[in-house]
Amino acid sequence: GIRQNLIDWIPMNKDMCVLERNPECGALTGKLLEKAGAVTCVAEDAQRAGIIKARNETTEGTLTILSEPDFLTVSCLGKYDVILIVGSFYRFKEELVRLREQLKPNGRLIVADANRLGLKFFAGCREEYRGTYFSGVEGYENEQDIAVSPRCYTKGEYTKCLKEAGFA
Repeated sequence: GIRQNLIDWIPMNKDMCVLERNPECGALTGKLLEKAGAVTCVAEDAQRAGIIKARNETTEGTLTILSEPDFLTVSCLGKYDVILIVGSFYRFKEELVRLREQLKPNGRLIVADANRLGLKFFAGCREEYRGTYFSGVEGYENEQDIAVSPRCYTKGEYTKCLKEAGFA
C-alpha cells in the first residue's frame, strides 16, 4: 500500500540484513523482505509478533521476530546493513548508541517520524503522541518530564540526538 512508499526508495538487495526497530503490526515488514534477504523485527508484545508472523507467512526471505526483552539481551554487533525506525523515535533515543554499534561499517540508520514544527501541527492537528493541540509547536513548555515523555522533535533536535549518539 501507500505506507510502503515510505521505504521503497531505500537501496537494498537480497544480501542485506535489516533491523526493523518499531514494526508495530508489520505494515512495512513484507516490503522489507521483498527488498532485503533477512529482516529482524522487534515486536512490542506477543500479539503484535503473531500479527507480523501471520502477515508474512508467504513472503520470501528470512524473517526473525524478537520480543523487546530478548532483543535487549542479544548481541548483534555489526550485523545490520539498515536499521529502520518508523515512528515513536522518543522510545529509542536512549538506545541510539547501541543501534549504531549494531550497524555494519557502511550501514545506515533510517528514521521517519513527525516534525513537531510540521505544518499539520500549525494547522491545528493534534500532536500524535500527546493528543493535544499545539503542545509541540509551543515547545512542550508546561511539561516537567520533557526528556522522557512521548513527543515529536524538530529536525535540529533529531540531528542533535543522532550526533550525540555518534552518527555522522
